[in-house]
Amino acid sequence: MKSVPDIIIIFKEDLKVVYANKAFAKLTGVEEDYIIGKKLDQAELPEQNQWNNLTRNLEAFSKMDIASQVASVRDIETIQKKIKDPLAPSQTLKVDSSLTLIILENRTFYYQFFLVDFDSEENLKIGCLMREITEQKALEAQLTMAEKLSGLGTLSAGIAHEMNNPLFAVIGFTEAIINEQDPSRIKSFAEKALRRAKHMSTIISNLTGYVRTNDSMELIDVDLNKIIKTSIEMATMDSYSNDIQTEIDFDQIPTIKAEPSEIQQIFINILRNAVQAMEGKGMLYISTKHLLDNIQIEIRDKGPGIPPQYLAKVFDPFFTTKEQGKGTGLGLNIVHNLVKKYKGSIKVDSKFGEGAKFTITFPVQ
Repeated sequence: MKSVPDIIIIFKEDLKVVYANKAFAKLTGVEEDYIIGKKLDQAELPEQNQWNNLTRNLEAFSKMDIASQVASVRDIETIQKKIKDPLAPSQTLKVDSSLTLIILENRTFYYQFFLVDFDSEENLKIGCLMREITEQKALEAQLTMAEKLSGLGTLSAGIAHEMNNPLFAVIGFTEAIINEQDPSRIKSFAEKALRRAKHMSTIISNLTGYVRTNDSMELIDVDLNKIIKTSIEMATMDSYSNDIQTEIDFDQIPTIKAEPSEIQQIFINILRNAVQAMEGKGMLYISTKHLLDNIQIEIRDKGPGIPPQYLAKVFDPFFTTKEQGKGTGLGLNIVHNLVKKYKGSIKVDSKFGEGAKFTITFPVQ
């Protein structure tokens, strides 16, 4: 294990380190023997807060019923394969709940705990495998941004239309004020111009929030109902007519800890697909519910539906049924990855010719 490029740490039942390979020493800048006999949260390592978080997760793992996860040291290659490609197809994205992210000196790692069996229960220990995915995360971020910009391209005509109407109104009311002598009418014109200007400001704010990158990775309380409402407004911008109707049933739901632009991208991608599937004409049903420990969101359209042979593929990267140049095939794959990032789940149901329904579930935090 000393020559394995991934970082491997072995712990006793008391969570003290009994083994750490050369990759760990290289990452932390300490001697291999320095960490032996210490807990990670007591070792005074660089980026100590990150190691403290890992230790808390290790403590939680040690209390789980994980007898079925016992592995042999000889099977380290099997353990390594559990570290998933973040852009892998949906069927390979069933990541164990112990697989978690850690950032050390601007480098990103996934880590996963596993049991190590040294041929007897008395020698049962816990292992930790860490694999660097800095480049993969950077690529994922670039693809996510590319999908956002692609989405803005399809919305651009609708955005211009949505901005022009209030802009012409502002110009008209401002010209009226110039020639008006009656103070009450001047006030009325000014108030109407202000309302139109605020509407334009809201559109711009929504767009800038949508394309904003999440460099700080700071999570804040997100109101899903508010995000969905904004997403509906944006997703329907590329429809000149008012032929897209919406039926909304919002429950009182708790907030979740998340990055707002990522949550907004989830809903914009799904809603935009629905609008495009209905070719700008039809009914959208959106509901949110608080179900015990979960929040459930349903988005249903009256489009043509998804052919049965495609249902299992809709979350796969680069899969699309759209014409060349009209879709990247990344939209729903990114949706799937973002939902999983926040410990949620997503499924799609569809009968060909009767529309599609996406059900998203997030845990109450």
